[in-house]
Amino acid sequence: MNKVEIKTIACGTDSAIDSQCLRYVTTLEQWHALWMEHNANQFPVPPMPVVDFKQKAVIAAFIGQRSRGGFSCTVESVEVSGEVIDVTVAENVDVENCTPAMTQPYHMVVFDLAKANAVSGNFVEA
Repeated sequence: MNKVEIKTIACGTDSAIDSQCLRYVTTLEQWHALWMEHNANQFPVPPMPVVDFKQKAVIAAFIGQRSRGGFSCTVESVEVSGEVIDVTVAENVDVENCTPAMTQPYHMVVFDLAKANAVSGNFVEA
């Protein structure tokens, strides 16, 4: 496995995507669709981060809806082996900063484009 450098382009706790999932985005059309789905609960929709899909790809991790604040999600690593991308996502809980509001944590990262036929996600508790 070859661990690749990642850079955060978006993270937070208020996604309209309320189920645990991992998305691999390699085109502007896919990115626009995901950004609109993710921000369906926002008005106006925030500006979409610019990504050069000729050279880069996006991994977007969502841990699903949580019944209180204090949760966050972090893409810990992206590793490429042949045509498989393996992603490790950590779910973090800050018990000292819990709020009664429901949250939907997410983390989106960009990295050098890799040709992949499969993306594998490993969600772990930090």
